[in-house]
Amino acid sequence: EGAPETMTLSGHTALPNRVGVGGLVYSDDTGGAIKRTGIELGGSYTIDLNNYDAVSFGLSLMANQWSFDNNLDVWDVEDPALQYGMEQSISLDAHFGLMVFSEAYAFGFAIPHLIQSSSGLETSTLVSGRDNAQVRHFRFMGHYKYQVSRDVRLEPSALVRVTERTPAQLDLYLRGWYADMAWMSLGFRTNDALIFGVGGVYGPFALSYAYD
Repeated sequence: EGAPETMTLSGHTALPNRVGVGGLVYSDDTGGAIKRTGIELGGSYTIDLNNYDAVSFGLSLMANQWSFDNNLDVWDVEDPALQYGMEQSISLDAHFGLMVFSEAYAFGFAIPHLIQSSSGLETSTLVSGRDNAQVRHFRFMGHYKYQVSRDVRLEPSALVRVTERTPAQLDLYLRGWYADMAWMSLGFRTNDALIFGVGGVYGPFALSYAYD
């Protein structure tokens, strides 16, 4: 009871002329004082580079409603950032991404929180309006498919996450496939975790399990 709770509803589809569209509705309750509810709408456009490669650009816009319940047990009841009761505000932000890909590889980057909009939950008259802002992130990713034999394929991949305020974090993964039916993976995230995964595919159905 009181644990964080996240609910999402999403969908996407391809349109003619290499256009893609999608949407996401979500509710994220931290289990404490803060709750975020929002909607995100996105679109993409793909350009063929040659017979095998392509590049895709994506942009999404999102609107968040933030709720902050100040009815808390606090250390400092004179904290100027707290006004008892329920605070609510609405913020807008955007995400951008680019991916170059083919059947054998893909690499690209994404920039969430492009605008770095503030949550608007500042109650102190001393703040500048930039506090509690959504910090811009930079994510660089790539993967490659290497056919070892007729039935065995290896897929190494990597993800680097950076913000303007934190050091870079690196994820390294290696997934091995057998006969396009079953796979196992092992990953490492710097200063954080080891990741193990296993899964399988049968016709239109897929089942996987991951633990980190």
